[in-house]
Amino acid sequence: MNPLPMARRRMHPQAAAAVCAALLVLFSYAAAPPGPPPADITLSASPQRVHLDRDLVLTIRVEAPCGVHVALPPLDGRLDGFLLNGVYDEEPERTDGHTVWERRARLTPLLSETYRLAPLAVRVTDRRVDPPRVSWTRAGPLAFELVPPVDGDPGADVQTGLDPVWIAPAFRTVLFYVLAALAGAAVLILGGRLLRRLHRRAVLARLSPRERALRALDALLRETGPSPNRLKEFYIALTRIVRRYIEAQHGIRAPEQTTEEFLAAARRNPDFSPAVLDRLGRFLEAADLVKFAAHRPDPAAVSQAVATARAYIELDTAPAPPGAAPQAPENTAARHRKGGTHV
Repeated sequence: MNPLPMARRRMHPQAAAAVCAALLVLFSYAAAPPGPPPADITLSASPQRVHLDRDLVLTIRVEAPCGVHVALPPLDGRLDGFLLNGVYDEEPERTDGHTVWERRARLTPLLSETYRLAPLAVRVTDRRVDPPRVSWTRAGPLAFELVPPVDGDPGADVQTGLDPVWIAPAFRTVLFYVLAALAGAAVLILGGRLLRRLHRRAVLARLSPRERALRALDALLRETGPSPNRLKEFYIALTRIVRRYIEAQHGIRAPEQTTEEFLAAARRNPDFSPAVLDRLGRFLEAADLVKFAAHRPDPAAVSQAVATARAYIELDTAPAPPGAAPQAPENTAARHRKGGTHV
């Protein structure tokens, strides 16, 4: 037996080192601040139930001690039955040693079987220690109840299928379509008239001077006729037909000459016999009396003038000069030249 007392025994070096290490660990754990406290997360909605005719405001509220930072998670991909219509974050508010974060999101309900918010992972960073400690806390899920569109039993009158409903258009829309229809009708009318005029010119271009003159004479009698109130206009048109025929058939610029100038030029042309010149002279002089002397012939004289013009056109056998072509319509405003009268 060892004669030395128990209190004076020396501790083994390895045991002493183990004891020191244990004491150091216990001291470090006691001196270190506690880990980051869990953040307090609150989810609320207004209204608390889903109404298909109004939006829902979701509020995420997180409270943590000062020195602890919270990162609010995004809501993209976390919603069922809602359309995210905007997100607004409040400024962090510090009260009584705590910091409060709030995020508000506007949710538009859609037609869906479920309305819920999936679980959210909130990142918490404790900046009171060096290095900062990061941890995560979980929030949710949150389910919502749908408010029926109709209270109670809808009955047999409510149908699940929706038929199309006619909605009266706005006044501006109706006015626009009316103006567009009128413009389209005007374009069609003008286009039709232009096409008929071009077709008429193409047909006339293939006719001989005699055929063109007889066609114009028939159109004059059919459309205007020798009306007692419009004898002047009738005689102007009648003599214009004869003069244009003479220009196209004989090469004399008859529409641009006075009666005296035309008769003088016709006497020098071998195509006109004295008998033809005599009839043409009396015909043109009688027309001048109606146009410029306010003479009002009787119906028999008018019929005789028409017969004279038609007979001359039909019985004229002189060939048309080479290269002769119908002239463009004469400007009716020019009725006097060199002191004479135009037909």
